Amino acid sequence: MKILVGVKMVPVASSVQFVPGINRIDRDAGEQAINPPDRHALAAVLQLARAIGAEVVVTTMGPPAARVVLDDALAAGATRAVHLMDMRFAGADTLATARVLAQLCRREAPDLVVFGHVATDGGTAQVAPQVAELTGLPVVTEGASLSIDGAQVVLQRHANGYLEHCTLSLPAVVSLDHPGSSPAAPDWTGVSGEGGGQPVGAMERPVETLDADGLGGDDAGYGIRGSATYVQRIDPIEPRHPHAPVLDPEAAAARLWMSIGATKPPSDLPNLPDSAEDEAGPTARAALDNPTGDGSRSPRPQLWAIVDGCDSGPDERAGRATIAAAAAARASFDADVVAVVLGGNVDDSLAATLGSYGADRVLVLYSQAPDGLATPEAVADALAPLVSARAPLAVIGPWSVAGRHYVPRIAARLQIGCTGDVIGLDAVPRNDGPAQVDLVWLKPAWSGTVIARVVARTACAMGTLRPRAVSPLRDRGTRVAVDEHHADLPAEPTRRPQTEHSDRSSLELADASVVWCVGSAAGPYVRALRSLCGRLGWAIGGTRRAVEHGLVEAASAVDLGRWALSPSVAVIVCPDDPEDLAALRGAGTLFTVDPDPGAASHALADVPLACSPAALLDAVAARWPQVSCERAD
Repeated sequence: MKILVGVKMVPVASSVQFVPGINRIDRDAGEQAINPPDRHALAAVLQLARAIGAEVVVTTMGPPAARVVLDDALAAGATRAVHLMDMRFAGADTLATARVLAQLCRREAPDLVVFGHVATDGGTAQVAPQVAELTGLPVVTEGASLSIDGAQVVLQRHANGYLEHCTLSLPAVVSLDHPGSSPAAPDWTGVSGEGGGQPVGAMERPVETLDADGLGGDDAGYGIRGSATYVQRIDPIEPRHPHAPVLDPEAAAARLWMSIGATKPPSDLPNLPDSAEDEAGPTARAALDNPTGDGSRSPRPQLWAIVDGCDSGPDERAGRATIAAAAAARASFDADVVAVVLGGNVDDSLAATLGSYGADRVLVLYSQAPDGLATPEAVADALAPLVSARAPLAVIGPWSVAGRHYVPRIAARLQIGCTGDVIGLDAVPRNDGPAQVDLVWLKPAWSGTVIARVVARTACAMGTLRPRAVSPLRDRGTRVAVDEHHADLPAEPTRRPQTEHSDRSSLELADASVVWCVGSAAGPYVRALRSLCGRLGWAIGGTRRAVEHGLVEAASAVDLGRWALSPSVAVIVCPDDPEDLAALRGAGTLFTVDPDPGAASHALADVPLACSPAALLDAVAARWPQVSCERAD
């Protein structure tokens, strides 16, 4: 058996540098390291390969400096290494990258292709599903464990509050989540970056170097030439309301009380209107209200907002957020907002209510699957033809396990731009005419330290919206007609992985307005914090290391690849590393709790609380007298 593992060299967030004038990361400057999720995937594959006697081929695409990650992989036990190195590969977005890796898959013909599920530099989680789409292979993303059973690959993953058991027939593509999400984290020994592994003897094993000519395929689809998106500008994210560390627990609790009581939407995200008239603007609203002479509405561009029901029925709150994100950009593009409801037990009454939250039209794709459930593959098969035929300007999907699967697959199938984990969209005038605009996605990047303005080069583009990044609009009391075109989501789609739902989690991080996140040193305070959150309806999650230490469930890991959140208030207790704040940088107000006034994470917070977590929780409980916090023994 041959297993191909894709790894990436990424700059350490604190040392990121950009090439002046072109908004591209300087891959030869600053401190570099193997992408942590890729390191986990490699460790899991090497552990599996030792058990079954498989050949492991590791590959990376990058400049000469990227050779180090291949040397480390060979030292850890990989059989062969392939370095994809050519200036024609440079500047690639995920689609252009997937084309290169798909061509390598055709050349190597592996039985299994494995990736880390997200890269810390871009945070899109798109490469694995796009490689699967381009190669025609089945895929499961964000697996927590990996094994081989005959001609099948078997995975477990945490998705939407369930522990899913998935099987795929080989050959297949999988992506693996970070070690904290695995019931039994793989042995890191021998893999550079964890466990003290050293690349001893790595140079004795050959590294094959392939340029575009050696790889084959159409090099017009590689690198910056083949990219469907590009970064227009990068804007640093600074703390919005920087404060000196608050040392007194009572004062800290008062500051929390004030912020939680206000529960304002994130202040660095697009300002959303309070009414349909405000959101559309007088010009756009007049166009909607004035039909043509024959009684029909004038044809207008469309912004599609997905209401995702393919996992457990329509997620109305998340759908209202995608609708609001589209509505906020409606006037800029002079477009209609179309709510696209996927699967679930949908009736016309529910669909029509989406008009009250900003939709001008509603399109429903019904499901034939049991209980209204449909797999991401089925959604891609049903939705891609509609996107192709109707050519909306943008399709805004959810940043969910399913959305991270079918949105990039559709984009790869249609060869259009795709941007993950966005917080909104904007329009900028083009140079070729006053009426022409480019669609720009606003995306946090580099561990939440910058906002990238990502321009779509294709006429239609797709993106996935970060949970709570946009507040739903108020009910405007209107109803709209449901589109007469209904597309069926088949119960048994092609390439469908077999899944079984179990172990339902009660945590709803994505829907919480107040989120507390604990680091690995917060163990003594977790019981009290759980009591507090349970009584007040707040959510609790943890850093990757907190999950590894068993302080919170794997489904509650808060990081860029799993839950990048934008609650009204986020409080992180004893963060392990400043980068732990990355997934919460979109919060309306971000608090850090660490007794050390000089802690590095305090510099990234809106309000640093340099006091004892135990004293703070006592003070918070006193502010909410109906709450009594249980103490750890």
